[in-house]
Amino acid sequence: MAATHFEPDNPIKRGSLPSEGHGGNGYSDRSTGQFVEGSEVGVQYWLEQGQVLASPRFQQLRSLDTILETLAAALGKGASAAIKGAWGFDLVCDATDEETVERLRQGKYCGGESCAPGQVPLAIMVRDLPTARRYGGVGDREAAALTQLGAPIVLLQAVKAAPSTVPLAGAVTKAMTQAPTTVGIMLPPNRLYQQLMDRVNFPLIVTSGNLAGEAPCTDNHQARSQLGAIADYFLISDQQVSHGADGSIVQVVDFPGQQPKQDYLQVVRRSRGYGARVIDLPPGFEATPPILAMGPTFDNTIALVRGGRALLSRHMGDLNTASALQTYQSALVHHCTLWNFNPHRVATEAHPDYHPTKLGREWQQDQRPTVSIQHHHAHLAACLIDNQIPLAAEPMLALVLDDFGYGCDDTLWGGELLWGNYQEMMRLGCLRPVPQLSGFASQRYPWMLPLSRALASKRSLTSSCGWLLGEVAALLDLPQSDDRHSRVVLENLAREVITDEALATLTQSIGQRVRLSGEPGGGQDNSMEQWTNQGEQIFSPASVAYPFPVLAIAPPAPPPSCEFPLCSASVDLPPSTPFLHLDPSPMWSALMMDLRHHCPPSVIAAKMYRGLGEGLTRWIAMAHQLAPFSSNNTVALTGSVFRSRLLLQLLVPQLQHQGLQVLVHRDVPTGDGGVSLGQAAIAAAQSLERQ
Repeated sequence: MAATHFEPDNPIKRGSLPSEGHGGNGYSDRSTGQFVEGSEVGVQYWLEQGQVLASPRFQQLRSLDTILETLAAALGKGASAAIKGAWGFDLVCDATDEETVERLRQGKYCGGESCAPGQVPLAIMVRDLPTARRYGGVGDREAAALTQLGAPIVLLQAVKAAPSTVPLAGAVTKAMTQAPTTVGIMLPPNRLYQQLMDRVNFPLIVTSGNLAGEAPCTDNHQARSQLGAIADYFLISDQQVSHGADGSIVQVVDFPGQQPKQDYLQVVRRSRGYGARVIDLPPGFEATPPILAMGPTFDNTIALVRGGRALLSRHMGDLNTASALQTYQSALVHHCTLWNFNPHRVATEAHPDYHPTKLGREWQQDQRPTVSIQHHHAHLAACLIDNQIPLAAEPMLALVLDDFGYGCDDTLWGGELLWGNYQEMMRLGCLRPVPQLSGFASQRYPWMLPLSRALASKRSLTSSCGWLLGEVAALLDLPQSDDRHSRVVLENLAREVITDEALATLTQSIGQRVRLSGEPGGGQDNSMEQWTNQGEQIFSPASVAYPFPVLAIAPPAPPPSCEFPLCSASVDLPPSTPFLHLDPSPMWSALMMDLRHHCPPSVIAAKMYRGLGEGLTRWIAMAHQLAPFSSNNTVALTGSVFRSRLLLQLLVPQLQHQGLQVLVHRDVPTGDGGVSLGQAAIAAAQSLERQ
């Protein structure tokens, strides 16, 4: 195409945010305190009670003020409501009402049936910053995040409610421990919600208006059908919404004890407020032809790249239902039409059975070249884009920790030590692979045990770090829905021991064993904690970290036919160069001994995270000492496991103490939400190299 940059029908200046969806509510420009109207003028609202439908013409007799007064009164009496905005429907209810919150959770995640609804944490909306400070720790960086365009959900350190503050319902933090340490808070994203919050004196639960696994509802009839068993009221409008959007999620990552102070804002989920922002690519990508990246199946996004600019779509979630897949296909057409985009090349996930990969083959039938990108290489490329690393940059070390990704050797990867850049990638080591469906997974899913015995092939092995943390959570019998949410529970449990004060002490004493708060003192080194049934200490060690040794083994033979032409590097390795395994086996032995001696779960979780952080640091240091890899002092940290603030806080200072420059994610999600951008960058590097 002749155009070398994005030019939609209504051009958007970089950094500006249009009204998302056609006929939207507009948005609040919190930098100026003014509301940007968008297309709200002329929108007609009406209120429906349950399945009793009301005519919009009849509802014109009632003003919006009267409607909101009626709805606010109903919410105060324990009702729940579905509210239509520019991004689709939200489900809301009183966040301090235990019974109402639990009923909404059961309806959303279980369709009204009696079951464990995944224990997914729910976000709350508060009126203003002073109210937010009553429930979460809000510093300058957090305040700026709460008030930015799009009103993202900000993950905050929970604070103990003052006597004058109504506490949140326990069901709000169901995914947390007995002492929840994280709460997601947002401010009203538009004038409609601001007017509603002015009429209630309690925080509201706000979650996307859909059943679990389905796409957010955007149509009035669809909402009535899908949410009728959950919502007591429907606040509906006549505006047309083209695509639904979840709220974006961000968090502030800080490093207690670091001088000068280090902190940054990390985008966990990129959706409402970010979907129309164009990303400037690093130097070297200026001549990139139009490339479409299809993204992964889980936490999906798509990416469009042309010239030196990229568009990363909003979060579209997991593509494991028919409606979610239909929404994904519609979003593909919408973005290509809006941006007048005709891709010359299509990048897909390497896994042959993923839905985006199959859809990519349909583009290939139109004579467009399609390239398969290895999942963890895409994670690395996304981190490089986020840090503006030029196309011509030399290879560097990368630690990629996530749930699962299809590997070059026909196994499932997820704990990988790589050496690479945009053009090439080499695997230097991994978490020692284990059978994916055996061991502790059988305790959570006993019906899988016969299947795991039948799958004795190589494909059933995994090196996933996300799986490892999920199995620890399962062994501790923590509430969870999947490995992603179980990591949240495990981290919050560890936070009861690894406080900010303990982290500050640890940062100031890198390389030394530091006793964490809540850990008993005294005793002999290398001994195990022992506890009576009443929790009284008998003896304990000075060491508070589980062992994660690094094993040097012979490099595995390359697969006979590798589908990924970039899964190799131009570095000629000496014959003696080892392959490095990070071995969790001793950790399991120590953990089982602690369980036998009734060690508190919070201490076990803390020892797990502390040991993992030390093991990862040692692993990277050993790889960096090898001659071919010591020329570059930069290491990239990427993958969904690095959503964990605690793991970053334990790992980054130690790597910096080793003299390494650490690259982390900021604007591009570290999880699978950034994979499509990495796919596009790698495909662009291939194309430019051919040119």
